[in-house]
Amino acid sequence: MILRRNSKIFLQSDVSHRPLFTLVFIILASLLATHSQYIFSKNEFSVRHWPLSRKLIQETILSVVHAADGRLWIATLAGIDRFDGNSFTKYRPHKIEGRFIASSSIVTILESVDGRIFVATKDAGLLVFDETSNSFTSLKWGDNFSTATDRISSAFADRSGALWIGYESG
Repeated sequence: MILRRNSKIFLQSDVSHRPLFTLVFIILASLLATHSQYIFSKNEFSVRHWPLSRKLIQETILSVVHAADGRLWIATLAGIDRFDGNSFTKYRPHKIEGRFIASSSIVTILESVDGRIFVATKDAGLLVFDETSNSFTSLKWGDNFSTATDRISSAFADRSGALWIGYESG
């Protein structure tokens, strides 16, 4: 409602909505109070602390990929760890029970559209994970060309599935 006094305009609020607002506020507050344990306690994630025997090869993380199959690939300064939700599998530059990666100078980890895991390295070229041998092998281009001698400085996988590799030499 608008009131005029001495050529000044005043707005006067209509107080008829206050009882309705108060009722709605009381209902919402009581619902929140009675159901807050259900609203705020639904945790979709759980946190587990891993003992030292299950920790990463090395604590400096260089790259992480959460693969389509659910596994987590973590590149560190000492190699790669693969986490399947229960345990870690370690891939180091020297053979340990058949698990091997040719370098620990990792630039990044990539997953292709078809689910293959690639590792770009500074001194061993582009590596691809081989499920059969449970290790990483150097990727070969054509008949005799290998990326093992090329120093990779960056790598990227686009949505179409193409791998883009940047080399120090251009």
